[in-house]
Amino acid sequence: MEVTCWLIALFVILLLAFAFVNYMTSSHGIFEKLGINIPPKSPVLGHFGHSLKQVYGWYDTRTPILVVKDLDMIKDILVKNFNYFVDRRVPMEHDEPFRDNLLTLRGDRWKHVRASVSPTFSSGRIKKMSPHIERNAKILLENLKEKQESGQEVELKEMCGFFALDTIASIAFGIDINTLKNPENKFAQETKKITNPNPLLFAIAVFFPVLAPWLTRFGLPFFPNKSMKYLASVVDSVVAARKRDGTEGTVNDFLDLVTSEAQEQGVKERLSLSEIHAQSIIFIFGGLETISTVMSFTLFLLAVHPECLERAQKE
Repeated sequence: MEVTCWLIALFVILLLAFAFVNYMTSSHGIFEKLGINIPPKSPVLGHFGHSLKQVYGWYDTRTPILVVKDLDMIKDILVKNFNYFVDRRVPMEHDEPFRDNLLTLRGDRWKHVRASVSPTFSSGRIKKMSPHIERNAKILLENLKEKQESGQEVELKEMCGFFALDTIASIAFGIDINTLKNPENKFAQETKKITNPNPLLFAIAVFFPVLAPWLTRFGLPFFPNKSMKYLASVVDSVVAARKRDGTEGTVNDFLDLVTSEAQEQGVKERLSLSEIHAQSIIFIFGGLETISTVMSFTLFLLAVHPECLERAQKE
């Protein structure tokens, strides 16, 4: 009886292994049929971790990916025929309020949101938002001056991160948080949580992308729901306050421009509140680390090359 149970268990394991391998390799062979050369691949992992070199087709586990290196073809895809290539690969699904962000939307919904958001990044609209940047830059300079006068050491990356967060909060969320003075404010704490996602979920999304869409469905969101809902509530409060006070369209930040300015560009339908939530939140992912890193390296290089600093001061 015991031997029979072991045989049944072994049979089930082998059957599941066969089904898994068959599922993971079901898409393999697509490029061969199209006449696209690919390097040798693992039966299950495909070309995961393989050096691409001059290869045009490869498999990320069971996902066929075409690598385009021809410059003319790249131009056709990104410019001439861009409307046919708007969709991005989405590693995992997201719940509201991040569900409707530009990186994961597809088809007509992506086109609608992009048509509303794009006008806010023209030179004229960015100029309208520049007072928010200048105000936070003055606060940064005052903070640096205080530390200089008191002889305190400055953690440059951290300070640049505070400035970046203050600027994003001002432009994308319409609030002043002054993280340079109060680094433990609620907005900064919740932002820190979403920019440091669960490492286990991140590993699953990267190494087992086929499982990633199921994480949210089983109540395992990539970003903490509580933090995301807090950020959405900030947008709700600001939008409601501006409607109540009659200041909507006069503040010249992202929340204003993404609605009123987009309307002037001929966008028939305003963004929904859920779509506005997602675009405001994406400012954090797109701007926080990039701004702080670039600023840190720039200031470091100016410090070690005083002749460049002097030239910049003169200009």
